[in-house]
Order: sequence, then C-alpha cells, then structure tokens
Amino acid sequence: IYTYDDQNEELGQGTGFLVTPDGVGVTNWHVLEDAYRAEATLSDGRRFPILRIHAQDEAHDVLLFQLGTVEKKDDRP
Repeated sequence: IYTYDDQNEELGQGTGFLVTPDGVGVTNWHVLEDAYRAEATLSDGRRFPILRIHAQDEAHDVLLFQLGTVEKKDDRP
C-alpha cells in the first residue's frame, strides 16, 4: 500500500491483504492514518486505488478498506 498527501507526495508504504474477491482488504490503521489518498499493488503487479474505509479501530491498529474495481480472474481453461 502506498499513501500520498494532498500534494501527491508519497507519505509512506505499508502492507495488507485482501479478504474478499471484490477487493475488501485489511491493513494496519497507522498505514492510512494521515493519507489523503492511497493505492494498493497486488502481487501480480496490478494497482488499485483504495476507495473507502469500511471500518477502523485505532486502539487495535486495524482497518478494513475497499479497493477500486478488481477484475475477477477467469478460472476456465
């Protein structure tokens, strides 16, 4: 996860993981704490904006986010 300020300068980086095929993910709260915008790079190199925060718990340093459109992989041969 890459985070940026309102001048589009990179603030920092963090890790996270997806928990649903449609792009809901989990990261640490402190990763997105001061971000104006953020985007995630998946292990296959695709990048997606983080569109919204579904839930957050500062005390436990956990945050649930939603990525932009995630293309579902076609499992057919």
